[in-house]
Amino acid sequence: MASWYIKAAVQGMLSLLPRPHQWNYLFQRHISRGLRLRDTYFEQKLATCAQHLAYYDRYVGGVPKHAAELGTGWQPIVPVGLYLCGVEEIYSIDIVALQRYHLVIETLARFYRYAQEGRLTTFLPAAQPERVQRLTKLLEGPTPKDVESLLRALHIEYRVEDARRSNLRGINLILSNSTFEHISQNNLRAILQAFSQMLESNGLMSHLIDMSDHYSHFDRKLSPYHFLQHQGLKWRLVNNSLQYQNRLRVSDYRQLHQEAGFVIVEEANATPPQANMLRTITLAPAFTHYTEADLLPVVSRIRSISSLPDKFISGRSASPFQGLPYCLQRSFCLAAAWNRSRHAVLPSSTAPIRRLCFRSASLMLVRLMSFVTT
Repeated sequence: MASWYIKAAVQGMLSLLPRPHQWNYLFQRHISRGLRLRDTYFEQKLATCAQHLAYYDRYVGGVPKHAAELGTGWQPIVPVGLYLCGVEEIYSIDIVALQRYHLVIETLARFYRYAQEGRLTTFLPAAQPERVQRLTKLLEGPTPKDVESLLRALHIEYRVEDARRSNLRGINLILSNSTFEHISQNNLRAILQAFSQMLESNGLMSHLIDMSDHYSHFDRKLSPYHFLQHQGLKWRLVNNSLQYQNRLRVSDYRQLHQEAGFVIVEEANATPPQANMLRTITLAPAFTHYTEADLLPVVSRIRSISSLPDKFISGRSASPFQGLPYCLQRSFCLAAAWNRSRHAVLPSSTAPIRRLCFRSASLMLVRLMSFVTT
């Protein structure tokens, strides 16, 4: 029997037990060994954290004061990285309490080791020496004995709650890492609607989405498109609550952003070397309407801003963009994003031209919006 079937069967049975996440923790920690913190995984997470901050600096400027992460997971690598890079308050949201004290200590110890070896800034260039020193003192001195207090010492508030009903407001950066693909389409739609209330008017959302079959991470014989061929009862049996995958494609995520009032300012999609394997499977009916361009990407990095510029955010219930083509909304918001930023990352040779284009587009669209809204 294929190893992915075994994992699906085991997690399927665990999902039916009381406290399924506790049983899943024991399974992943001691049998599949999926919770062992390997250096390669740690470094990937550090690089992802650095990317989120770099894009915030590009589109907004500087370091966010308040950041919210959706999907803490088992190891709080990204929230700790945000703290080390100067974020004042970090809110890490998860619908299930997965954090374990020894896993948090193990994560902090890995930061400590990388700092002592001089490797931390290789993967997290913006790490501030004084904050690294505070983390060192935290580990070397009397350490808080519970997860919440330990994380609060690093300005991280661990919130176990439904993000759809979160009361957070005034967040400058909302981010997630391989989380969206584990949320149903309807729930994700509601979460993005909540994010539209949570995000500061000049804030940024940055999401890393893994659209590959997650069983292919465990069973190397599988292609990243393997799950696109399953349907009906077979898929419902293997798609258990502990390893839920929504199988949405990149166009679906674009649509969800648009429905929630966000404009995508940058999208980077990655296609794997095994892309030709897509043609070797028979797609389930649910995926036959997608274009190949929708199906091929397995990783997407989506950065977005509110579709309303600052002066329209407060005191207006109706969008001044209502009825305008989406391309005009996007053009206006790109210009607004540039105007908000004084740290745009532009190649020196093209910077003057691009600045002129953005200024011209901004002026033209401001005049257009003034005409539309009068």
